[in-house]
Amino acid sequence: MSIEIGLSKEKNPEFPLSLLDVVIVGGGPAGALTGYLLAPLAKSVTIFEPSPTRMPTLGERIKSCVGCAGILQDTTESLLASVGLHIPKDVIQTRINRNVVHLPGGKEVEIPTHALAVFRGFAPVRPAVETIGQIRGFDAWLLNEAKNAGAEVVESPVTKIQVGRDKTVVYAGGEATNVHLVVGAFGHKRGDLEIDTGGELFDESETQPASVREYYLEDTRAREKLRESMHVFGNPTRKIWYAAVIPKGKYATIVMMGRDGADQSYFREFLALPAVKDLLGDLTGQRSNCACINDITVRSPNKISTENEHGGMGYVRYGDAGGTRQRKNGIGAAMESGAEFVEILKKHGNGATARKKFGDYIRRTYIWDNRFSEVMLSVFDLVLDHRMSKEAVVWLTNHQIPLASQMVRNTMNYALTGKIPYWQIPFRVIPDMVTFGR
Repeated sequence: MSIEIGLSKEKNPEFPLSLLDVVIVGGGPAGALTGYLLAPLAKSVTIFEPSPTRMPTLGERIKSCVGCAGILQDTTESLLASVGLHIPKDVIQTRINRNVVHLPGGKEVEIPTHALAVFRGFAPVRPAVETIGQIRGFDAWLLNEAKNAGAEVVESPVTKIQVGRDKTVVYAGGEATNVHLVVGAFGHKRGDLEIDTGGELFDESETQPASVREYYLEDTRAREKLRESMHVFGNPTRKIWYAAVIPKGKYATIVMMGRDGADQSYFREFLALPAVKDLLGDLTGQRSNCACINDITVRSPNKISTENEHGGMGYVRYGDAGGTRQRKNGIGAAMESGAEFVEILKKHGNGATARKKFGDYIRRTYIWDNRFSEVMLSVFDLVLDHRMSKEAVVWLTNHQIPLASQMVRNTMNYALTGKIPYWQIPFRVIPDMVTFGR
């Protein structure tokens, strides 16, 4: 996706951005980037983030945990660079250059890729003593950039959003504030936040629990083996259909998804697998740095905004709170949606045209995938469950068969990274094959 951040080409947009008071509920990637882009353009921008945004002190355990793999695809890094944001070295933990895919039966294939591993939130949950002051969380850095751009950041929860056709009221810290537009960027878990949309019905995203652990790698051999590689396990056990080991400097994050969700008990069987022991050493007796259950979207909601009296948006939600990439690339989806949202407001103002265009964008980029993501998973299950198809994938990936090998690698890369909608994968792979073959 290509997003141009510049002056609006339309001379007289409906209800221009410069007249809008905007409240953003949530200071994660969706809310922070939206605030960064809106702050120089809108009348006012306020971001409410209930979690502490400071770095931890020596020995302190951070209570808020985002529970995320922390993978930024190269497309996301390029998007940030296009708007003047360059991720600092103390935020980047590892530059990942390949995915090592472990298939059932002990087979492996390598897929070239480009991604970054970062800590989400505001630091590692329980930082090791020697890493204090050396690591910054991605969310904390991006939120600070929004603040530097002119957005006001308030460390307080929003308790209620009351949406009407003529105004939207935000309740926080015992005060009620009238605003023109509220962006819901609060993720899956909105806590005690009450949202009154005046009778407009919103469907919620369908989620499944994923299980996450983070380990401090005391064994330097394990760090050396991981280095710049993310290791992905397809159908490693009967219950687990996907697991990933992500290197983060002296740490490793393990993310696990089951067919109907995953809980912490699944780690016992996973950590005992020979391939995992060979990679990480024996972690079965080591206490994890942190452990949590976090929701992942498996179906995006169909409705993402309310209509105000001018036909524009009084309340809109995106990122994990709205339309997002199912099971993959949630950070990238959140920030791409935020950038597209701001660009549409710049060109069209907050009127009927903007509401329609942003709704169309979310629909074709995320909502259409509600069905196609399941189709893609079924195809991969079919391949992994049959010996001949699995061996064909391994052979084609590890050889240089004109067109066919590149097609297999590209298909796996798109499916693993979530860079593009699932429904676009067949249409994208074919042109890539033709280009590669020239």
